[in-house]
Amino acid sequence: MPITQKPFTPTRLEEEREDVIAVRLNAEERALIEELKELLNIKQDSKALKMAALVGRNVLHGTFGPKFLKWLFKNERSKLEE
Repeated sequence: MPITQKPFTPTRLEEEREDVIAVRLNAEERALIEELKELLNIKQDSKALKMAALVGRNVLHGTFGPKFLKWLFKNERSKLEE
């Protein structure tokens, strides 16, 4: 028999859920999340976003490396549009 719990009952300690963020998505971003959920077989939006962040970080670091990424995104670097 499955365990049932009352709605909105916390299942984690306060310390474990210290950082909560709200994310607003437009239609295109929502479609990307839905595609990601389907590809990774994940039901929850939050888990899909966490996985995308983890994979994205690994790809960026593996492809460019932290030193190049810091240079690429630093504010003092002269850019074409300036």
